Amino acid sequence: IFSNYSFVSLSKSFRKRPVVPPLCVSASGPSALFGMAVGGTAAEAANNSNLRTVVSIVVNIVASVGLILINKRLVFELGGFHFGTALTQIHFIWTSLLCYLCSMAGLFEPKKVAVTEVLKISAAFCGYIFFNNMSLVYNSVGFYQVLKIACTPTILVLEFFLYHKVHPPRVLLSLVVVCSGIFVTVFTDTSLNIVGSVFAVVAVFFNSLYTIWGKHKQDELKVNPAQLLFWQAPTAAAMLLIPLPFDRFDELRQFSFNSLAVSGIAVSCAMAGIVNFSFFWMVGQTSPLTANVVGYLKTVFVFLGGFVLFRSTLTAQNVLGITVTMLGSAVYMWAQQTSPPPQRGHVATPPSSPSPG
Repeated sequence: IFSNYSFVSLSKSFRKRPVVPPLCVSASGPSALFGMAVGGTAAEAANNSNLRTVVSIVVNIVASVGLILINKRLVFELGGFHFGTALTQIHFIWTSLLCYLCSMAGLFEPKKVAVTEVLKISAAFCGYIFFNNMSLVYNSVGFYQVLKIACTPTILVLEFFLYHKVHPPRVLLSLVVVCSGIFVTVFTDTSLNIVGSVFAVVAVFFNSLYTIWGKHKQDELKVNPAQLLFWQAPTAAAMLLIPLPFDRFDELRQFSFNSLAVSGIAVSCAMAGIVNFSFFWMVGQTSPLTANVVGYLKTVFVFLGGFVLFRSTLTAQNVLGITVTMLGSAVYMWAQQTSPPPQRGHVATPPSSPSPG
């Protein structure tokens, strides 16, 4: 359920950055790290950009894997809170409050954005959560894990049709290696049915669309990750009221909260706030495709974390798949370093962003 955090690319991450003219704003401090200010010289700007890329990826991986393991142990097992949609809604309520407090503290300045654009990205996220949960009702976890691999070709197709973006052949070949590795890692069975398959396909579509818009809406609206999350988090929290009744709502109303459940949810919320911000930060620094590849790395680390912390079984098949995935990710990084930037065709002019508020 929470793979969107990730269980929701390194494309621009490791590509050489273009030289930019000197700017008069200082490059030091947290603002430069999070992309809210730019360096005073071309060299400082390039170094800060590379640093932000690496840090954003590391933070997202660590926070996402931590969130998944925390949910598994503290929230689900010890707390007995098995309501994925409700937990996600609580996460976004907390994230909304956190964004408001950070803006009041002067860490960033909120910016007015078009309501329709916020609704689009929030609807994509909520659509993913709803159809993903419905898929898990009808399909096995093994089928769910395998079908997530379909996000890679879906992102490639959607980016081509929406933004006319075409990736070099060596990048596409490296993705074949990565997807093959993650398939071997997660494959257990293929038990499925027609209804569950339809739900799963729609979930893949919305997950891919959310990842793409997480990048391109920052560019189109000329906002940084915090400014976009400031509006997206409360909107998503409100929109999740729609699928909430479909996720074991009767059991949720009768659930008796105890100290373990409350403390587990509190820790989960703290980590989810970092995950939500770091997703927009990472995809803004890189690309939707790189965010997708990072998602596969998170799956690998979840397997390893379960083995180390919870003594989960790690089979020879898992080890082989993890090895291939890691090698494929290294090939992907090499391909991004040595390939020209993805080509773009002629696209329609994106909606203009309103003036800052």
